[in-house]
Formats: sequence, structure tokens, C-alpha cells
Amino acid sequence: MDERSLERLEFPKIIELLAAQASFSLGAERCRGLRPLTDPEAVRRRQAETEEAARLLEGGGEVPLAGLADIRRPLQRATKGGVLSPEELLQVASTLRGARRLRGFLLQRESSCPLLAARASRLTPQPEIEEAVATTITEDGRVRDEASPRLAALRRQKADLEAAIRQRLEDMIRSPRWAAALREPIITQRRDRFVLPVKAEARHVIPGVVHDQSASGATLFVEPMPVVELGNRLRAVEAEEQEEIERILAALTERVAAVAGEIGATLDELADLDAIIARGRLALAMRAERPETVDRPRVRLRRARHPLLGPRAVPIDVWLGDGEGFDTLVITGPNTGGKTVTLKTVGLLALMHQAGLHVPAAPGSQLGVFPQIFCDVGDEQSIEQSLSTFSSHMR
Repeated sequence: MDERSLERLEFPKIIELLAAQASFSLGAERCRGLRPLTDPEAVRRRQAETEEAARLLEGGGEVPLAGLADIRRPLQRATKGGVLSPEELLQVASTLRGARRLRGFLLQRESSCPLLAARASRLTPQPEIEEAVATTITEDGRVRDEASPRLAALRRQKADLEAAIRQRLEDMIRSPRWAAALREPIITQRRDRFVLPVKAEARHVIPGVVHDQSASGATLFVEPMPVVELGNRLRAVEAEEQEEIERILAALTERVAAVAGEIGATLDELADLDAIIARGRLALAMRAERPETVDRPRVRLRRARHPLLGPRAVPIDVWLGDGEGFDTLVITGPNTGGKTVTLKTVGLLALMHQAGLHVPAAPGSQLGVFPQIFCDVGDEQSIEQSLSTFSSHMR
């Protein structure tokens, strides 16, 4: 299909309206890749999918597409031996959960949506992966204590050491011996160490390690010597904790990698289904109908409206082509009389039809499938501005 003509007929604007109806980024990407087909049977199938989606949405109840994410990069990294982060694993699990719900939803409606149900049957459930992620990672991305006995034990040790450090520092804060040397009676942290804010001039009163100082230099953040050893032990336990977390995430990533091919195929099908549902949403938003796809080069549009003009569009009837007695149509009339809008309406609706989109026209409309659609108009103005060749030149 001639790309220049697609631009002149403002087909890309329709595609952007379509992409805005998608539920996740990969579905929007599929929408943006939509192009007119030239095989009549392929056009009919795509139109039938759109019709099923519109009927499904019109029947009430939103199609469950929540929680989907473009997880292509995490899947690729997993297959190459990388370790996925908790957030990436949550995205994988959320997408799989969304696929499972959508599959059940569409299969329950197979009698009214056979084409969508057939696609849904190709979504492969992965309940083991879903459960493994849910029992390992919290919703806010923290690896659960119960993910392994060793992790639970390390976190208990960590909590005990932190409590011991805080207790010793609180004792120092309450002690008259140290209180006068403190800028404030608080415990804070610097460079992952528990410290006290000590007046610079009283540095000698509280021996310890200086980890930071205030911008003015008047306050030093000191880790007192009585807690340095406890702090070292805490850092060692935290390092072990991080190693155990990495081991847990690596094991979970390996499970994802083992079925990455199936998950990738499911993701592809999800993107296609999202794009189809988006076509249904757009059809309802435009009050569009499925035209009859005929095998002859014919245009029979009843009360057709340009989709970018909204309520300003004036419906038109156009007959042209095989079976109509003529295959050439000359439109004449005064300047700003709507000739350009009419021509662009016919061209754009033909493109939309062959892309599988319903068209804003009355039932009973017919369109053939054209190997090429060319547009040569005297101006490049947006139809939304309602400018004809004459008015654009005058402007």
C-alpha cells in the first residue's frame, strides 16, 4: 500500500486513536503496526474479530486485560543467564495472571466469540510460576522471609543486632556523661552505620568512627566504639542476606527461563488480543459498523462520516465501481463545498476496512478489497481543520 497516500488520507491518525484504546504498551505497539490487507479472506477474518470484540464490549462488562506488561526484555535476560529483579518477576507473574484470567473469560464465551476464544486457547497458563513468585516476593517487591529458612534466620539475626545497637545508643543518649556532647538526642544513619550527631568541639568526649559531618562542619556523625563491633557483625549479616536473596532470585529466574518460550508465545497472543479488543473499543467509540467485504472492486457507502471530524461530519452516500454501472466518479461543486472531505472520507474508510477496522457508516455499506489505494489531492492540510484545496490556499 502506498505510504504517501496513507499519510495524505490521515490513516496514521486513526492508528493513533486505535493505539490509545490498547490496555498495555505491547498491544499499543501492535495497533501501530496495523496496515491494510489486500487478501479478501484475511480482511473478512480481521473484520470478524473486530465484530466479536465490539459485540463482547457492547454486551457489558470489561474484558479482563489488567496487569499486563511488556516483559520481552526480562524474558530475554532470563534466557541469557541474567537474574531478574523482584519487580521484573512481579511483572512476569502479573502478566501470566492476566493471561490466565483472559483465557478463562474468552473460553466461557466461545459460542458468541469463537475467533477470540480460539486465540485465547493458545494462551498457556503457568500457575506454578505465578505461585512461586507470589510466595517468594511481596506486592511491594520485597523477598519474603519465608522464601528460604536461611533467609528467615539471617533476618532474625539482623533484627537482633539492630535492636542491640539501638539499645546501646539509647543508653548513651540517656547518660549524663554523653548527653552534653550531642547536638541532638537522636539515632540516625550514615553510610549504613548507626551514628550519633556529636558536636565537633566535643569530639573527644565520644570516641568512635566519624562517618560524616554536617555542611557547616559543626556536627560530626560518630559511630561510638561500644557499637562498632556490633555494626561490623550487622554488615556481615546483611551481606549474607543479600547473597541469599540473589540465590533465591536466581533460582526463580531459572524457572522462568525454562518456560520462556511458552511465556513469549503467550505474550505475543496477548498483544494480538489486546489490539483486537482495542479495535472493538474504537468501533464503539466511533459508532462504526462492519461493512460487507465484497469480491468486486466496489464502494457502496451509506451515511458515511469522516472519523476525524466527530459531530461536525456531514453523512454522505457514495456508490462507485463494479455493479454500480460506472467505475469513475467526478465530484464538482463550489469552493469549500466538501469535495476534498468526500474524497478523503472514501479513501480513509477503504483503508480502515482493509485494516480490519469498522467504518463510521450505516449498515448495508459494502467495500471491495483494493490492491492499491492512491490519493493525490491539492493540499496536505489536516481534514480536522476542514480545509479544502481552495481555503488552504486562501489561508
